[in-house]
Amino acid sequence: MEAYYKRMYNLIDYRDDYYYYPSNTIIYEKLAVGDGKVRGIDMSVRKTFGNITGHISYSMLWNERRFENKNNGQKFPSAYDNRHKANIVANWRINDRWEINAGWTIMSGNRITLPTKSYNPLPGTNEIIGSRKDETIDYITSINNYRLPAYHRLDIGANLHIKGANGKEGVWNFSLYNAYCNMNVIAIRKQQYAPGKGAVYEKLRMIPLIPSVSYTLKF
Repeated sequence: MEAYYKRMYNLIDYRDDYYYYPSNTIIYEKLAVGDGKVRGIDMSVRKTFGNITGHISYSMLWNERRFENKNNGQKFPSAYDNRHKANIVANWRINDRWEINAGWTIMSGNRITLPTKSYNPLPGTNEIIGSRKDETIDYITSINNYRLPAYHRLDIGANLHIKGANGKEGVWNFSLYNAYCNMNVIAIRKQQYAPGKGAVYEKLRMIPLIPSVSYTLKF
């Protein structure tokens, strides 16, 4: 078990109002410089003997940022402020030729910024705010104010060890990434509709089950 605390200085990010600057503006004028703070606790238990080995680990962490020209100077969570993380890994050495392994991962979702409210612009103001007629105006109270659903997946694999006549060993690996095909949410996209109907938000999901086969020759 261990605990850690780290301060970070001179972090760089875009200002909240960077998109108001003309396209020919020098890039550093659109940037903000700030500080960060990371702290947390890591715990793990390992088994390193016998035919079955593995480990269980858990982490609780906080990841914060503060910029003078972002979020009204108030601190806010980093996009990677994954509060909870847990891993379970197991390896089973069946015999000299076969071994099976599995690993399950779960963690709190990343943080993103979503508007607290969305509303239609007043009649005749579209040209002033530069929006299309089918767009809504977003009101955002703070940065990274929404957490995506928890991310989790199971990876499984098997290794077949083969020894050739020349004494060199080869290993065939058969594996499944995201074995139960959990379509984790990686982002949220805003869908625009005609004035008066508002806007809805769609969860984007990616990376399904991915099988793979590889061969390694040991010299």
